[in-house]
Amino acid sequence: IMKLDKIANAASKSVNPLIVVSSGIKTLRSDDPLTTGITETGAIATMFAGERLIKANYDKFVKIPGRLGAVIRGATLVLGSIACYEAGSRMAKGFAKSVNTNFIC
Repeated sequence: IMKLDKIANAASKSVNPLIVVSSGIKTLRSDDPLTTGITETGAIATMFAGERLIKANYDKFVKIPGRLGAVIRGATLVLGSIACYEAGSRMAKGFAKSVNTNFIC
C-alpha cells in the first residue's frame, strides 16, 4: 500500500503539467488554432479555479477521517476537476465563436 501511495502522489503532481502541455499541442496542431487556444485556455483556467475552490472547502464537505476520507477527497477533486474542465471548455467555445477569427495565427 505504501508503494501505491508513492505512485499516486507522483502521478498527482504530474497530471496538471501534462494537461497543459497536451492543450498546447492540441492548439498548435489545430486547423483553427485561435478558437482551439481560446477553448483550451478557458477549460484549463476553469479547471484550476475549480480545483482551488474544492481544496479550500474540503473540510466543510468531507468530514470522514482516515483513508476513506482521503479517498473521498481525492475522488471529489478528480470529478470536480473534470466537471470544471468541461464547463470551462463549453463556455470558452461559446466565447470563441464570437471572436473575429479572420486573421492568420
